[in-house]
Amino acid sequence: MTVFWILLAILYVLGLFWIAIWGDKESPTAKKLTRHPLVYSLSLAIYCTAWTFYGSIGEATRSGWSYLPILLGPILLYLFAFPILRKMITVSRKQNITSIADFISSRYGKRPMTAPLVILISMLAVIPYIALQLKAIGSNFALFVNQDESSTGIVVLIATILIGVFAMLFGTRKVEVTEYRSGMMLAIGAESLFKLIAIVAVGLVAILMTQERDITEISQNVDFAVWNPEQFLSFSFLMQTFMSAAAVICLPRQFHVTVVDHQNDRQSNMARLLFPLYLLIFAAIIPPIAIAGQSLFSADINPDTYVIQFALVSDNLPLQILIFLGGMSATTAMIIIATFALSIMISNDVILPLMLARASAQQQALPLYRRRILTIRRLAMIGILVLSFLYYQKLANNESLAGTGVLAFSLVLQLMPAVLGGLYWRTRPCARRLYWANTGFFVLGFANDATINRQY
Repeated sequence: MTVFWILLAILYVLGLFWIAIWGDKESPTAKKLTRHPLVYSLSLAIYCTAWTFYGSIGEATRSGWSYLPILLGPILLYLFAFPILRKMITVSRKQNITSIADFISSRYGKRPMTAPLVILISMLAVIPYIALQLKAIGSNFALFVNQDESSTGIVVLIATILIGVFAMLFGTRKVEVTEYRSGMMLAIGAESLFKLIAIVAVGLVAILMTQERDITEISQNVDFAVWNPEQFLSFSFLMQTFMSAAAVICLPRQFHVTVVDHQNDRQSNMARLLFPLYLLIFAAIIPPIAIAGQSLFSADINPDTYVIQFALVSDNLPLQILIFLGGMSATTAMIIIATFALSIMISNDVILPLMLARASAQQQALPLYRRRILTIRRLAMIGILVLSFLYYQKLANNESLAGTGVLAFSLVLQLMPAVLGGLYWRTRPCARRLYWANTGFFVLGFANDATINRQY
């Protein structure tokens, strides 16, 4: 049975390769589909990672409505503050922006240390987050093959290598970052659709299983006290909602999909409604799964694994395959785009400026120089994945999905004042304004970190 799940995971990744290869074709059908607003809207759902697919259900089980801010923040942003995103897209298109680091650096005079500082913050946030996705892959596999998670290291390593190969093949075909990578975006959109189908299937199974039990029996096993509406007004709830809204703007992977890969206004107009609807479906399906899991499973079972537990107890192979691949889609999409976005930031905003300063105009025009750029990005991807895998081996096994996710969001929150300042200050913001704005936000971030540490 172990071999079956390994082959299934490999076939899934090969399926992503096939979708991406087809999407890169020049046929009218491929071009029309890959640039369709629906694909753009679905690609935004890389926001929903293993934290949402697994961790939010565990968080809902332990703390009730505290799972909601991660989904509520982006919903409110897209419904009520979408002009911020639209302005960011417009400015980035005019200035040929390639990443969140490039955006902030260009809005503050291309000062030498601005982009590296943004990259450092992004790496501190994203690498542990990628490691947690690798942990989710290992946990997913271990439960399906009924093995200890410590024995799945080789599976996680193989998955990391395959994801890296995919990111390098379809993310580094073109030197120009702003050129649309149609195959990769189609594959990411397909993964988003797949994980939505999977979580809805789990929700339906959970509801059907709950209906078969007596309401009194359910009440004895479920702690309904955690579903306290007063949480909506707590500082932690409001702060995490704000952080989630900021993350949609400041996370490197979200910035790349939302801004860099944006093609036309039809895409953003559809995404303004479709992406919140996508998140709303997730938000609505999580409480039934959490309550049903608490009523059906023993207290010894980790609530983060309820999604997988429902698949296992159903004794339904098609459902198990759907849930297994749904978990894969929730993790691989995030790793692919996050690795690609970070590699662009490292190559374009750190290494290439040093190379260009030393190279002559004739050397810059050589095809060899263009190949060097692609090689640098591939090496950056390898370095990011190696660091993430090492973090997974050393530290990630002791951390919760929700806890690490919130900490990652609190780090990228530090970029928010610089982004808003670059968009809305009437005069060019000077370095002093950037310093004081970020100093204030660092204080706020550390205060929120203290709240998170008390919570987790």
